[in-house]
Amino acid sequence: MKHALTYLCYFLLFLLPLSVPAAIGVPAPVAVEALPTASLDRHDVEASLGRKLTFRERIALGIAKRQSRRADSAQGEVSQGNGMAVAGFVCGVVGLFVFGVILGPLAVVFSAIGLGKARREGLPLKGLAVAGLILGIVGTIGALIVIASL
Repeated sequence: MKHALTYLCYFLLFLLPLSVPAAIGVPAPVAVEALPTASLDRHDVEASLGRKLTFRERIALGIAKRQSRRADSAQGEVSQGNGMAVAGFVCGVVGLFVFGVILGPLAVVFSAIGLGKARREGLPLKGLAVAGLILGIVGTIGALIVIASL
């Protein structure tokens, strides 16, 4: 009986949300086509419109740029990850427990590089880079406190 209840919960959590929209007639989401990134430059758009963009239009343009980058990267065979963000996060987590003096600063450096790549090149895992940065700072400060108390 216990397993039947578990399977029912799995069904409700995972399968039901996928089937309900189709059952009530909601169309499936359509993939965003890749937009040319050259035409998504703010100044080009403002020049073609003959006026400045409003705040909401600038936000929408930024979203369109990110979707275009994602679509361009999805078309490639190999998805480019953010190894520096992952390395910074791993160094930060391990640095909380052992070798915080060494791994903490490494986590800060790797995470800062990964965060820069995520912002500049539109790479994924920006949140992981921020978490690695915070963990690296906390690990370094914690290790220095432990060393100072000895």
